[in-house]
Amino acid sequence: MLNARAREEQADILEAITIAARILSARPDDERKEIVVLGTGLSTSGWLNFTDYNNWLFSDAAHMIETLQGRGNLPNLDGITVTWFQMHDVAEPQPILPGLQRSNLEQIWRLIL
Repeated sequence: MLNARAREEQADILEAITIAARILSARPDDERKEIVVLGTGLSTSGWLNFTDYNNWLFSDAAHMIETLQGRGNLPNLDGITVTWFQMHDVAEPQPILPGLQRSNLEQIWRLIL
């Protein structure tokens, strides 16, 4: 998994997690429920679009979560474990995220999950 790379240009990670959570929530409670995310965390479409003008990477993470929650755009992850690989691990020609943006991205996803 550490060597896998994306094949699509656009990513809506929040929506992918939401769909996976919905499917897993329908399973019996005694089954193991885990989502494995392999990606940078930098969604390029959907509600959490980091290429949009709102520039989430410079926003207050808690306020951003309140906004998403107010819109009903947070997944229900009750009883679901999420494991994440390669957060903020971008490929050239994208620049590596500076420290503040990197930590804010981590905080955003920590609060969502």
